[in-house]
Amino acid sequence: MSTLSINQFLRPIHVRHYLAYLTNSLVSIASFIHQGEPEDIIDKEDYEADNVNEPKALALFDDSEEDGRSRRRCFAQICSSHTRNRIRGSDAHGSGAWGAPRGSRTHRGIDVICNAGSSVYAPFSAKVIRESRPYGNGKPHDTGIYMEGTGDWTGYAVMMFYVTKGIGNGASVSARGRIGSMTNMAAQYSRGMTNHIHVQLYRNGGIVNPTPYLNC
Repeated sequence: MSTLSINQFLRPIHVRHYLAYLTNSLVSIASFIHQGEPEDIIDKEDYEADNVNEPKALALFDDSEEDGRSRRRCFAQICSSHTRNRIRGSDAHGSGAWGAPRGSRTHRGIDVICNAGSSVYAPFSAKVIRESRPYGNGKPHDTGIYMEGTGDWTGYAVMMFYVTKGIGNGASVSARGRIGSMTNMAAQYSRGMTNHIHVQLYRNGGIVNPTPYLNC
């Protein structure tokens, strides 16, 4: 590049044009990343007050048996008012999908749509361990259940929030066995939210994405 062209490039007007172009490009990239994501309210649904320390989250897309044969595990029906497990879509409070934005963090489970008052079922054979409280504030929807898998689901565990526990600690339950009833958790919010069960899945102590197990 000649001396003249370099001097021309360094003129203030060219620098201003370059900076404006760079700023517009960054804004466009940011808009693309957040496209379709509504304003999200930060809540504590992923953290219960009496929760133990959890290992670093793991991403899970495959499930293999110890002998190397692939075997796909599937959740049973979770809510009596929906024969097919459906993830809550985007509403005024965000999305119910795994990894959806939650302010400075991401959603560590999935929200399965369920009408208030519906029976709630175990997604797999399990032993009931205890009640699980996501907020610790004593409100009607501050309730849930923690279970550990049995049989083919040994090594797995699940937390299900916003469920009124209807079965005793230590009880064994089969897949699609009734474990409680759905609260009217959507009524606790000032803006529209789809009523749902928050489902948080663990495998060998690490949190995993429940989506591949939802419907097979």
